[in-house]
Amino acid sequence: MTIDQVYEEAINDVYAMSLKGAGYESRILYGCKITKNLETGEVQILNTHKGGDYYEPMTQEQMKIFLDEGWRCGLYVVSLMNYRSKLDKIEESIQKQMNGHMNPKAIQSLKTSRERVMQRYSEMNQKYNQIKSTNNGEC
Repeated sequence: MTIDQVYEEAINDVYAMSLKGAGYESRILYGCKITKNLETGEVQILNTHKGGDYYEPMTQEQMKIFLDEGWRCGLYVVSLMNYRSKLDKIEESIQKQMNGHMNPKAIQSLKTSRERVMQRYSEMNQKYNQIKSTNNGEC
């Protein structure tokens, strides 16, 4: 699959939010944004969960997932990766609190955040498994 084919899948995804601006057209869903420069035709996929004020381009590994499996499966896999990263950071923060400050409010807040992210991870994993099962193990 080419990057342009992934873009076409994104354009046809009724759940993806459309964003249009001066010289570009985009779709965004589950923390992934695909943008096409209307002047050059360049297509770029960005990870909205990374990079702070500016979105980061997908890694080569993540781009390979989109090119191999398509828009929707790429979304699910990258979202699962993002949730796993968030869970790791929360776990690290909980350990720091437990080994250092022992602030009960901070610990409880982190545990609540962990539960929320785990719930989202579980929901996304269920969607990914469902789409794979309906396509005989393929996306």
